[in-house]
Amino acid sequence: MAKTATRLRGKSRTHAFWLMVAMFGLACGPVGDAIAREDAASPARFTLRQIGNKWTLVDPRGRPFYSLGIAAVDMKGNPDRNGANLYAAAIKDKYETPADWAAVQQRRFANWGINTIGAFSDTSEFARRGMPYTVLIRTTDPTSDLWSPEWEQKARSEINRVAALHRNNSALVGYFIDNELPWGADLSASLRPGNPDALLMGRYFQNQSGRAVLVAFLKGRYARPAELRRDFPSAQITGHSWNDLDFGRVRLGEQVTEAGKDTLDAWAAKMAERYFSVTAGELKRADPEHLSFGHKFTAFTPREVVRIAGRYADVMTVDVYEFTRFGQKTAPAAGTGGKRLEKVIYWYNWWLEQTERYPSTEDMLAEWTALTGKPVLIGEFGYRAMDAGLPNSFPPLIALVPTQSDRRAAIANYARCAINASHIVGIHYFQLIDQSPAGRTQDGENSNWGLLNSLDLPYREATQALREASRLAARRTSPTYRAQPCTPISAVMLP
Repeated sequence: MAKTATRLRGKSRTHAFWLMVAMFGLACGPVGDAIAREDAASPARFTLRQIGNKWTLVDPRGRPFYSLGIAAVDMKGNPDRNGANLYAAAIKDKYETPADWAAVQQRRFANWGINTIGAFSDTSEFARRGMPYTVLIRTTDPTSDLWSPEWEQKARSEINRVAALHRNNSALVGYFIDNELPWGADLSASLRPGNPDALLMGRYFQNQSGRAVLVAFLKGRYARPAELRRDFPSAQITGHSWNDLDFGRVRLGEQVTEAGKDTLDAWAAKMAERYFSVTAGELKRADPEHLSFGHKFTAFTPREVVRIAGRYADVMTVDVYEFTRFGQKTAPAAGTGGKRLEKVIYWYNWWLEQTERYPSTEDMLAEWTALTGKPVLIGEFGYRAMDAGLPNSFPPLIALVPTQSDRRAAIANYARCAINASHIVGIHYFQLIDQSPAGRTQDGENSNWGLLNSLDLPYREATQALREASRLAARRTSPTYRAQPCTPISAVMLP
């Protein structure tokens, strides 16, 4: 039994605790690498099946398995921009070891109906206990040159390293490869300083290997650089020959012609073919037995990229949050006045004009399955409430409800819609622990996403909604299951 609510006395025990936490983090790696403990000869794995008209995961014992998960399960909490970590400070005297912490969380998860550890999690202790888990492998960042030998070697090395740790563990449900890379009009790139241009084209002029591929691609579409300029009249294109051409920092959404949009989609598709042929191909060689959940896409992904990804993944993973309406009050992020929100609305309005380029998010991503023939896992969804004492100012536009009771209703509704859908095999809630009021380090997110607050106390209403969802999911493949009433979810804000 785990020892909870135990007061550690003396500095030596406190230091010992944090030494164990640090060692736990090192063992897990940046995405929570687990230590495989299963017999290498064990054939039992999670698989896919269609029962009646419904796709479902199947656990190693042959039972239907609807993956109800939580992302970012991590005892290290969320350090903020001021260097504070409210959750870590709250629990340092509560749990003697990481194993104690994990044991308490696993009991909570069982009570809440949670059966999967999602992405961005420290998985070691849960994997040792046989709890189903997923692993996210990071091979790429938005600045990577997908045609450079260095990137290819790095991707293969990382996939092989992670697969070696996990491929013999039957508790592993499957792998994700990278998170929310921008493939088209990426809203997040307009919000987070330091991201490369969201068109994913201009930066390739600065990379030797990718530049050669990009210039050859453009030559195949345009006879002269002047024709390229006509399709991107507001871009800062310099140079008068293919040899000295440079896109500079391309501006999205300003005077791109329809032919220019086709060029962007074709380039995204070329990148996708390169990316998935390397990453998915290597994962299949490194671990042919476990499922590939592919890339964790946002809902804003060009159709052709989706089609290409579907050739390589067993399950399509998409992160889908419900957006709020413009009429709802959304406070600007701290220190930015109203300019940040205005910028978001500008890009969102531009994105609305491009929606025909992306698969619909209506009907719980049914078009993603229609395009690929593969089922869908929702890798992230979540709601936050105004009564949690947090700013909830970033990210803007994503649904914000007044109270925890409203949050419960929103989570329950989302889950009913997903469980009703014949092609959805699971939903993963984001995230376990609330963010800090000061905002997380990388981008300032400061929201009530957590199922636990910063004092390690559960939000009863939110966890009740998940428990209700687990009961529905358990009956989902039964011939007697009837679709539950739900208000349709879409990532597009309706007027």
